[in-house]
Order: sequence, then structure tokens, then C-alpha cells
Amino acid sequence: MKQAIVLLICLASISCRQANSPAPRSDSTIGNKKRDPLALALVAHSGTGRVDQEIIRLQTRARAGKNLDMTVERLGWAFVAKARESFDSGFYKLAEQCALSLEAAHPGSPEAMLLHGHVLHNLHRFKEAEPLARSLIAQRGLPFDFGLLSDVLMEQGKLDEAAVACQKMIDLRPDMHSYARGAHIRWLKGNVTGARDLMAMAAAAAGPRDPESAAWVNARLAGYQFQRGELAEAELTCAIALDFQKDYPPALLFARTPSARPGADGGSG
Repeated sequence: MKQAIVLLICLASISCRQANSPAPRSDSTIGNKKRDPLALALVAHSGTGRVDQEIIRLQTRARAGKNLDMTVERLGWAFVAKARESFDSGFYKLAEQCALSLEAAHPGSPEAMLLHGHVLHNLHRFKEAEPLARSLIAQRGLPFDFGLLSDVLMEQGKLDEAAVACQKMIDLRPDMHSYARGAHIRWLKGNVTGARDLMAMAAAAAGPRDPESAAWVNARLAGYQFQRGELAEAELTCAIALDFQKDYPPALLFARTPSARPGADGGSG
């Protein structure tokens, strides 16, 4: 009873304050700040990692207005990299703010559409991403446009259509990204051996310039090897993934302790 009385007093107090408070200002500057998606993306970031330092550098350039469109686009992809590295989907929302800022400045911008589509895909908003991917293909048809379409079709269970888009990406750009997509589609279709072989090509094309992606493809390859009973190979592949990205969770799933790895502490494993 006492709690109910206290709640009623609080509600009455709030109502009085609202009744006596002035109407909200219609100041255009305040309104623009509220609507500016870039304001959230430029909230000060911290961290000492490679991606963290890149985000901080790009935020500084964006605040200074230096080559703003390119800087905002790169900042968006830096947030994507941070989301993948940290497994924190909140960074995808920051990347989305960069895409929205680009779209507001340049409606129909393919750079904005690709970034936005990639973010929507990773936020599991596949149906929203599909029209962007199709528009990109109709407008320019670059490899990553087909990659985006393949991703969102695959996630909606449209594997045959996804495979066609993925093959187009492979034809245009045979590299780690296209091979990895193809491998995953093979795996979804039940072809574990084919998935392993194509993911091995993706792993062979990976490098230290993109350590998170290199760790990811090696971790996926280890998973396929594990499914085929190739346990020693899976362990070695996990060790490679962990060399690219220390304590990478997907690789730790199949890895043994460091002291048990071949060659660790001078042992033979």
C-alpha cells in the first residue's frame, strides 16, 4: 500500500512538471543534431588494437571534415571489422549510422548501399538487404555485390539462387571471400568434402593484412576437417587461425591447449 501511494505521488509530480514545462523547442539546429546519424558514429571510441586505432583515426578525420564521404565509408567498414573481431553486434549499428549518413548525403550511392546491405545481413535483416543487393547488381555488378546477394539469399534458404550469385562472384574475383562463400553453400547442401576443399583454397588465399578473416576461414576449415574425422588436421588448422587472431573463439572450439599442439614448448605433440 505504501509503495502504491509513493508511486501515485511520483506520477503526480511528473505530471505537474510536464504541465508547467515549456513546449519543446523547434530549433532547427537541435533537430538536425537529433537526426544526424553521423553524430552517434563519431562518439569517442577507445582501445589500443589495430582496428580501434583505425576507428579513432577515421573519427578524427571525419570531425575535421577531411574527404568526408570516403572517410565515413571507411569508418563504417572499420566498425564492421570491429564487430567481427569483438563479436559485438553493437558495432554493426554504428556502421549502419555511417551508411545512413552517406545515403542522406548521396541518395542511391552504391557505396552506401553495399555498406548498409552488409550491416543488414549481419543484423539478420535479410529481406531488407536483398533489394539493396539486387539494386547494386543492376547498377554496377561488382564482385561484392554478388557476394551480398548470395549471403542474403542463402540465409533465406534460397540455396540454388545463392549458389548462382556466389559462382558469379567467384568468376569475377576468385579469392578468399568468394571461395569461403562457396564452401559454406556446399556445406549447407551436405557436401562436406567439397566444402573442405574450397575452404582450403580460401585459407590458402588468406593473409596477415586481414587477420580476422584469415582466422575465420581457418576456423571454418577446421570445422569441416573435424566433421570428416580429420582431427590432427583440424588441430593444426586451428593453430594457424590462432596465429592470425589470438584467443579467437571459433578456433578455440576445436583447439587443444597450447602445450598440446605440435611443436609447442619444444614437444612433438
